[in-house]
Parts: sequence; C-alpha cells; structure tokens
Amino acid sequence: MRRSLPIAVASLAITIAFVITAASRAQEEVSAAPPVPTDAAKFEPQGHDFSQFGSFRTMPQGADSAVPPWVHDGEVPRQAIYERFGFYHSNPDDPARHQGVGRPLYGTSWRNRPYHFDYLFGVVETNDLERNEIQLRSTLLQGIRLGYDFDHYWGTEIRFAYGDGKVRYDANPLIDGSAQLMMFDTNLLYYPWGDSVWRPYATIGLGATYYGYDDVNGVNRDQSNFSIPIGIGLKHFFRPWLAFRCELMDNIATGSGSVPTTHNFSFTTGVEYRFGGSHWSYTR
Repeated sequence: MRRSLPIAVASLAITIAFVITAASRAQEEVSAAPPVPTDAAKFEPQGHDFSQFGSFRTMPQGADSAVPPWVHDGEVPRQAIYERFGFYHSNPDDPARHQGVGRPLYGTSWRNRPYHFDYLFGVVETNDLERNEIQLRSTLLQGIRLGYDFDHYWGTEIRFAYGDGKVRYDANPLIDGSAQLMMFDTNLLYYPWGDSVWRPYATIGLGATYYGYDDVNGVNRDQSNFSIPIGIGLKHFFRPWLAFRCELMDNIATGSGSVPTTHNFSFTTGVEYRFGGSHWSYTR
C-alpha cells in the first residue's frame, strides 16, 4: 500500500493539534483579560509595548463607513453575518474586526501591511501519474506566494510551487526515473478569527498542475491538469512586517483517459514578509 494516506493523516493530525493548542491558549488569555469598558469614548489598552510597531497615523475622528440601510433592519444576527462575510471592514477602528479569540491585535493590524510575499517549503505526496503504471514518490516542495488581505476576514493570493522527485515503475521496480511537479493557482482565504495574533484560515482556489516525467522506456512525457486546491492553515503574527504560517492542502488535479485524477497532499511551512498600506493606530 502506498504511503500517501498515512502521511496525509499524520500531517492533518499535526495541523489540527497545532490549531487546537493555539485556540486553547487564546481562550485562556481572553478569559483572564479584564473586561473592555463600553462607556468610555476611547479605550486605551494598558500594558502593551508598541515601540516595535514604529510610528502610526491616527484615523480621522468621525470617519464612518457607509453601511447599506438593510443591514440594521431586523435582528442582530443579520448584521453580524453581514459584518463577518460582507467585506465590511474598511474602518481601521472597527470593533468587529476580530472575534475576541486568538489574542486580538492592539496598536497594529494585519491590514496595516495588507500585502505579503512569502516563501514556502514542505513535502508533497501524490497518486499514480499513470494508472497502475507510474508512481511519484514523496517529493520536497518549495515555492512562493504573493497575496493581499482586502478585509479582516478575507484575503487572496497566488501561489507557484515546484518539486523534483523520483518515480517508481510497477512493471520494473528496480528502475528509478525522475519527475518534476509544478503548481500554479489563485486562492481565496477566509480568516474566521479576524484580526488576531493566531490566525487560522481555510482556503480554496483554481489553478493548474504540471507533471514532467520519464516513462518505463525512458521517454520523457508531460501532462497539465486543471486543479482545485483546498486546504487549511494557521498564521502567527510575529512582527508587523513578519509572520509565520503552516498549511495542509489537497491540490486536486483532474484527469482523463489513462491519466487519473490525483490528490497532491502537501504540508508546508513558510514565512511572510508584510508590506504596503497605511499604519493606522488601532485602539480596540
């Protein structure tokens, strides 16, 4: 039996354990924190060292975002759903920019530097390149991303990743061949906790996957497939300009004829360089 299932299960278990640990720590810290006053004109958090964040500009007072009238009609859940899923977070002092978990950010924000460029590396495990004939072994994967967080709960990014690996031939297991894997896709990210230090996310996208390999006779072949990447991950705010992330993804490449649909399970870690945007001073 191939190792794809055990490796995928182990990677999923590691990611889930990481997310659960972060969530537990976040809930404990939120529970221990003093309540935020609601009657004060402006809340100034105490005990935070903002020196690492550099200089900030203050959001002009009274700058309110236009809200469609229907948002405030009816019950509160309707407004809450719109604020969370409706791209309604252009005001830097929006109190709904986080959910109160994951250590909400004060004095800065992910959207202070909404653009990011990052390097990723990890491992990918795939299915047969040719049904019951050629198998691609576990391959080291690396690549780059370029993204933009256009909302506290939403972002988008493009990804290019590649790896060089070895293939195994069922007809002759003693022969090893080489293979190249490349993936290019555009993805939409959803951050359920919003603007917090610990930032789990779910992602889905569209793209293409390329395989180049030698068959059992040494003839070079290549194939390109339409792909749908689906995954989950976690980001950690380390500095306003630097973040760490890990991700578990299934890059589903569609097949046809003798080429099967492949599930490219990958587990990657990486670093984000954050840049761009205005450095507003966040007070809530």
